[in-house]
Amino acid sequence: ITSIGALAFRNCSSLDKLYIPKTVQTITAAAPAQAPFLGTAENFMVVLEDIKAAAGFAQHWTLISTDDLTTKDVIEPTAHALVLYNQTYEQFITNYVELRNADVTTALADSIIVGSTPISGFDSNKFEYNTFANISYGYPNVSIIAASPAALVTITQATEENGGVATINIVSADGLSEQTYTVKFTTIGTKAEIVNKNGADGVVTYVLDDGFEPTATFAKTMLQKYDFLSLSFATWTRDFATLTEQTDSDGKKSYVMDNGKYVYTRNEAKINFWNDILSGVEGRAEILSHSHTHRPWGMNDDGGEYKYVANNGTVQTATTPKGSSSKEYYAAKQIIKDIFPQFKNLLFITPGIGVKGSDQTVNGELIVGYSHFANQVLENCIKNNVYLGARGTFSAGTNYTSRVVTKDTIKNLSTRMQLPGLMVKYEDDVTSWTNYIDKAAEMGGWAMFCIHAIEVAGESQGNWVIPQDKAEQLFAYTKDKNIWVATGSEALSYYVEWSNAKLSVNNLSNGIEVSITDGLDDSVYTTALTVKVPLPNAWKGDVKVGENTLEVHTNKDGSRFVYVDVVPDKDPIYISQVAQAE
Repeated sequence: ITSIGALAFRNCSSLDKLYIPKTVQTITAAAPAQAPFLGTAENFMVVLEDIKAAAGFAQHWTLISTDDLTTKDVIEPTAHALVLYNQTYEQFITNYVELRNADVTTALADSIIVGSTPISGFDSNKFEYNTFANISYGYPNVSIIAASPAALVTITQATEENGGVATINIVSADGLSEQTYTVKFTTIGTKAEIVNKNGADGVVTYVLDDGFEPTATFAKTMLQKYDFLSLSFATWTRDFATLTEQTDSDGKKSYVMDNGKYVYTRNEAKINFWNDILSGVEGRAEILSHSHTHRPWGMNDDGGEYKYVANNGTVQTATTPKGSSSKEYYAAKQIIKDIFPQFKNLLFITPGIGVKGSDQTVNGELIVGYSHFANQVLENCIKNNVYLGARGTFSAGTNYTSRVVTKDTIKNLSTRMQLPGLMVKYEDDVTSWTNYIDKAAEMGGWAMFCIHAIEVAGESQGNWVIPQDKAEQLFAYTKDKNIWVATGSEALSYYVEWSNAKLSVNNLSNGIEVSITDGLDDSVYTTALTVKVPLPNAWKGDVKVGENTLEVHTNKDGSRFVYVDVVPDKDPIYISQVAQAE
């Protein structure tokens, strides 16, 4: 049915109720004498699913009367049908009995409810109200109890776009009366936000470069001494495994692969050493990929003889198997995952290390720099989550502000391909290192250190080795500071997730629901992000998540907040108030 014509239900005196679905778009009633319901009972109820059908005819088509309207002098009807708008059929069937005696002439409200609390001092004849909204949870929904349940109520909720004003429009059932109420919100408090882990001021990562065993042994004593310390060990995988080579039909050597994986033999002595270093400090030490040989001297994947420009500017020649460049990244990743499956993420090597990065012309001959190919491979690695990033290096005294990684700067692929690592040197003053930590705390970002070796018997690295006392001063610097000392994988994963995170905080009637989505690969990005959640002023007691009571922190203004860890794309975290004894 799409329309109802004039006098359609005339004199249907036993008709009790009628439901008109939204398929009906027109109801003909150009004059009172044409009203579709003339002659129906005075307690007749009409319910429309969509008010559009009644537009322009409300003063006519709802009229009912038993008066004789056949004469030219039309007598005004004496009664109206009860009309409800925007009701579902289920609501109509359930509620029509109790609504029979509803007032069809009023457009007033009996109360306005903000969230779950009625506005205090409400007066049905006062149409403007002001209240507060905690910015952490957005604007609460506004609802009303209308003086007449038959009235049509339309509510536009408060948003930032409309200036935080909720508008309530009420039209009486007979369409002859209309009122508008407004509720204006003033925002208070601070907004919930993702912060560094556990609310740390900044993040620091220490990476021990090149996998020297005496350095690793000393570093473990530091892990055992300082329980807040985490360390990453960047090692080349040629220490753990020897790749199998073969000779192709064209006479070139290449690396043997089986079902897409590199074939190699394990070096159990080296593997056992590093497992011993890692034992007893689980979660605070990791192995990072430092490529396979750490010797990509200009080579590419073509194999055979090639030329490269060494760091001293001379042209050198070398011969390598096919796929030599790819093995530095892909084979190294596979070996690390095979031997140490708990570790992932960071390739701790600068693309093109060991060779001048750009193309060089020497004696009129153009030598193509390795970094062109390396950067292409690395970019694919990062885009496909083979590695989450790779490091570059810089020296002490550089502008630290530009070297601190933040959730915003890490969005750039170029940053993730050259994560800045401060390369410490023997001659450096320790304060030139700790200044970098202070700058990270100031900016709320991440500072990474590259330490080649620590001066232990058996180590000889020239200017790249630092004394034990300087190393310990650096490691101990954050002991009494609000700094998260994270492994490279932890920090990198955290910041990538943070840069993509969308936070949702809902203030429910009996608690606070917190969730995060990040749109990233959930098999790779599983790091929980810390959310600082302000608490409603009415919450005075303890707070918990599940059965765990949270530590409640207090701002200078007396407002309270908690930290909760939320894994993106998982079930929401629900914060509730602990019931207080009477």
